[in-house]
Amino acid sequence: MFACICLLGAAFTRQTYILSGPLAGFVWLWHENHKRALIFISSFGIVGLLLFGMINAITHGGFFMNIVVANINQYVLPQTLTMGKQLFRIWPIILISCAIIIILTIYSKSRTPLSNQVQTLQEDFIIYGLVFYSLGALIIAGTIGKVGSNVNYFLELIAVCSIWIGLVLKLINVQKNRIKFVFLGLLFVQSVWVLGYSYILSQLTIGDLREKLSRDESLFTQVHLAIKKGVVLSDDYMDMVIMSGQPIYYQPFEYGELYYAGLWDPSQLVNQINDREFPLILIGGNTLHKKCCWTPSMVSALEMNYQIKAENDVLILTPLK
Repeated sequence: MFACICLLGAAFTRQTYILSGPLAGFVWLWHENHKRALIFISSFGIVGLLLFGMINAITHGGFFMNIVVANINQYVLPQTLTMGKQLFRIWPIILISCAIIIILTIYSKSRTPLSNQVQTLQEDFIIYGLVFYSLGALIIAGTIGKVGSNVNYFLELIAVCSIWIGLVLKLINVQKNRIKFVFLGLLFVQSVWVLGYSYILSQLTIGDLREKLSRDESLFTQVHLAIKKGVVLSDDYMDMVIMSGQPIYYQPFEYGELYYAGLWDPSQLVNQINDREFPLILIGGNTLHKKCCWTPSMVSALEMNYQIKAENDVLILTPLK
């Protein structure tokens, strides 16, 4: 039960955690004791559904809408491949090593089952627990292609790779010093590479932020003044709106996904745009035609009722007089 509580806490903190841990726990327990496995997964499912129902009732259906419905987004395979390549560039030695380790672990289990009880228990945990945890983490990592996903979908994959590397360091026989030193050398190279690559990325990011700093200060001033006149809309600059004290009125990406899923009608917002109710609208990039955030009817209304001023990577829209 304590394990269920911990796993439910993780799942309700981030919904992607609902797969790997429960899957590994169930398979491992099923191998050890079918009854305990059924108690575990039943407890996890029943308590999870009750908790979900309670939160959903308190939020008047908002929990289901934001956690489930709003996350039914389009899956784009090229995004999965791009993000996977980026992870591989940062962690090449770790990922290759873990793949080899998992294959060798499964192969050795099928070839040479151990008789020692302690070793067998440890081996069973690795095969029926850690291998299935890895499988779940890999499946979750593959969902990074869902529109709106980001690198946090790799968190469990990174965690399980760290566990495998730590386990290998523990299991390497003391007599095999050559193998141990080679492996430690590879990990050292990987560590240096991660630090160097991270430094380069951070410097590039800081450089971009410095270039945008003066422009963002000017935009923030415009947002702060416009909020005194009415509601301000934005997509990429939502942080400025919130920092100016206005609650979120329209979430472009989330409502865009709901629109294309047939779950949201933008008519009311289009009418407000036609009435020029919004004193300022900031749209990131150099075009209004951003399918992710602004529907065709909204774009048409903006073009007819707002003056569009293009600056560095942002469109500033003000009502026509």
